[in-house]
Amino acid sequence: MIEHIFPARWQNAVDFAVLATALYLLLKWSAQARAMRLSLSIVGLFAAANLTRRLDLVITAWVIEASAWIMTGLLLIAFQHELRRMVMRIEDRFRGRARPDAEKEASARAIAEAAMTLARTRTGALIVVVGNNSIEELCGGGVELDARVSAELLVALFQKDSPLHDGAVIAEQEHIRRAGALLPLSQRTDLPPYYGTRHRAAIGLADRSDARVIVVSEERGEVTCLRQQEGFHANSEAAVFEWLARNTTPERTSLARQALQVFSTNLRLKFSAIGLAAVVWSLFFFTAGVTVRQLRVPIEFNNVGPGLDVTSQSANSVEVQVKGPSWLVESLDPTQVAVRFDLQAAREGRVTLLVNPAAVPLPFGVSLEKSTPARVEVRIAKILP
Repeated sequence: MIEHIFPARWQNAVDFAVLATALYLLLKWSAQARAMRLSLSIVGLFAAANLTRRLDLVITAWVIEASAWIMTGLLLIAFQHELRRMVMRIEDRFRGRARPDAEKEASARAIAEAAMTLARTRTGALIVVVGNNSIEELCGGGVELDARVSAELLVALFQKDSPLHDGAVIAEQEHIRRAGALLPLSQRTDLPPYYGTRHRAAIGLADRSDARVIVVSEERGEVTCLRQQEGFHANSEAAVFEWLARNTTPERTSLARQALQVFSTNLRLKFSAIGLAAVVWSLFFFTAGVTVRQLRVPIEFNNVGPGLDVTSQSANSVEVQVKGPSWLVESLDPTQVAVRFDLQAAREGRVTLLVNPAAVPLPFGVSLEKSTPARVEVRIAKILP
């Protein structure tokens, strides 16, 4: 019964997939920018405005929609740095992550120079170079910056009189994004006893992401380079630079592995987006005003058996009455609607065909109320050689 009222169409699947994808991207960005509650509130307000408008609560709908737009403006203002960063990431993806080699090399040299300078003065430091995956959900606190990477700035940030010297500096795409950030501490029990909080924070992040982490020990003046399960002590600026340059090159992964990563990561956000899309979809279709419309549509015959043809029919067109949400029914293109009969199982002779919902494919949410005539008589005969 449901399939007859709401016939399955590939367009419906595409619409739902686009809606779910858009909501997933919004939720993912919101989680990274710590704006989840505000983003969900905006989505909820727009949904509530649509619902109250369908209930003819005009003033209430206007107030709720105005509130939603005001909150959208506040979101754009409060998180303009995160939005700009997202745009930069999208631009890099379209360019295949290809940034000028000179900029990458200059950034790597600046970080290597700063690390060795800090090591010589026994100044503790923690520098994170973001890889292909975001680390926003793993680090918190600190102060947002948007400065180009330079050795002088890095050295200044980790001086004892700097209020940000205790946290980590986050570098991404040749820019310092945050200073004084807090990283997750490693709970591993196989670490050397002389490793302090700074080293445990570095290992905690390296174990959970593909970021490169450089630690400068305040007590020993050592520079340790970490990435995932690997690490080594660097004794020269050249060693740090070569390690950064080597690990900056994106890893080549197979299409199968890339597809697996797409479907196996952020599952909680993906399922949340699908559920939210279902709610928005339901509100959009089932709270809209209802309209009934008359259409004159042609008759089409498909899959006529081999050696057979339709030689006569009682009608060439049918007048159908459709019902559904006002905006959807009004936007319906009559040239794309037809009565389609499948004659694959029909045999030679007179055949009576019923004009039912199965014979009139309609968009999701639009149903066939009645048709005139309700049945079509056709004569099927063999094709003469």
